[in-house]
Amino acid sequence: MKRHPRSPLLGAAACTALLALAAGCGPAYQVETPKSFRRYEQSADFRWITPEGVVLRGREVKNEPRAELPFWAEATRHHLERKGYKLQKERDFQSAAGTAGKRLDFLVPRGGEDWLFTVALMVEGERVLLIEAGGPWAQMHPLDAEIDGMLKSFRPAPK
Repeated sequence: MKRHPRSPLLGAAACTALLALAAGCGPAYQVETPKSFRRYEQSADFRWITPEGVVLRGREVKNEPRAELPFWAEATRHHLERKGYKLQKERDFQSAAGTAGKRLDFLVPRGGEDWLFTVALMVEGERVLLIEAGGPWAQMHPLDAEIDGMLKSFRPAPK
């Protein structure tokens, strides 16, 4: 089974700041279960996988430096494009909790095939919520509506 792409947010200064993980075991989220995914039950993190190996995960990081959604979306887009990812689509959404979000879909060559990497961001005060999904384009593309539905049903645990 091929591995999902690692989060490429590790390079740029703004994105490095994003990765200063918040303390604790891992965020708790409530979402509608995407029908093609199964949750990793042994993980404290929000991680799901399909039989074909498409992985979806959620996490939260400190909103440091303190900024709003447009800043973090632009910093993420800029960093990934510098790493060779090609932006395919950018769209806004609103979660069930009323939080504004931005979804960025990137195409990236991996081995002999193209992979689709999606990162969705939401900012809630002191935290940035990230939901990432990745896998071969042929497996990811059909899951687009399920991922959208999951994002719209998303409810982070109260802090």
